[in-house]
Amino acid sequence: IFYNIVLNPLGGRVGIGKSPSATLDVNGDIRTTGNNADTLEFSTFFSSGTTTIATLSNQLESTTAVANIEYVGLYAFGGTSNVGGILMAITRYNNVPAWSSIDDQTVSVFGDTSKEPTLFWDNGVLKLTVAGSVQITGRIRITYHDATLTRNHAA
Repeated sequence: IFYNIVLNPLGGRVGIGKSPSATLDVNGDIRTTGNNADTLEFSTFFSSGTTTIATLSNQLESTTAVANIEYVGLYAFGGTSNVGGILMAITRYNNVPAWSSIDDQTVSVFGDTSKEPTLFWDNGVLKLTVAGSVQITGRIRITYHDATLTRNHAA
């Protein structure tokens, strides 16, 4: 299948689905594979409430997944109270078999932490909860292996 790929040999740039403004410029999701791991990365926005981001299926006892979001949030959809940071959540399908999780580990945050979103795995389903009257924009990265990942959220 051929998609709109634009080459700019003089500038050393490649664009997929758009004219490149960077070395590699992609309009859409990015998925990488190799060395028995896959990564899905995309940018989007979330409003107040809980959103299902992605679901792991066809898992093996060795399945693990790590997700993180780099985000900036605006209180009251454009107010002056801002928050931003990096959150991480980890899940593993162990030999019971059952899911175990290490969720919502804050890597860094600035601003009002009461407006910080919660990133968590719920039995192989990645979810994000955003506080009331907050809208966040962020880049999600999910790295996983020995499973199938389905993206459930699109902006």
